[in-house]
Amino acid sequence: MHGGAGHVDANRSPVRRRHLGGFGQLECATVFCPVQAVLDNEIGAMARRLLRVPDISDAALNFDEMLKVPVGGHFLDSDHTVSGCREQFTPEVFQRIGRDDYEAGDRKAAFEFARDKALSAIENAPEAPLLSRDQMTEISELIQMADKHIVEVYSGKVETI
Repeated sequence: MHGGAGHVDANRSPVRRRHLGGFGQLECATVFCPVQAVLDNEIGAMARRLLRVPDISDAALNFDEMLKVPVGGHFLDSDHTVSGCREQFTPEVFQRIGRDDYEAGDRKAAFEFARDKALSAIENAPEAPLLSRDQMTEISELIQMADKHIVEVYSGKVETI
């Protein structure tokens, strides 16, 4: 999955890691969990937003607008500030609510929100595959090559049960 939701390209990421497993996977790439995939997608979206390079152009900083704020005034009254606030990341799974609202509400945690979202995605999944037969064949071949490589690299180095 290159560049898809929740994917961080290790070659372009500031942090390079070598690991088995990935998006939605548990137990070192042996088990896929749809709920974990939803959680991973949200964490990936947060990371992408956090790593985004800020716009520091003259238009974005708009010093002329800041100088118009009177003593005792507030920059939040500016239309320019309000328009910039529209770009915030709004999580869908990890909730930004206080304890009182959590207690007064249905007391759902991130896991429950992720579970509901995963079940909805499964229920509404398209019937037909999204990939062509050729793409599916290519992926199968890549998996076979990767499995063979893993066995060759770790043969005799890992004790199996």
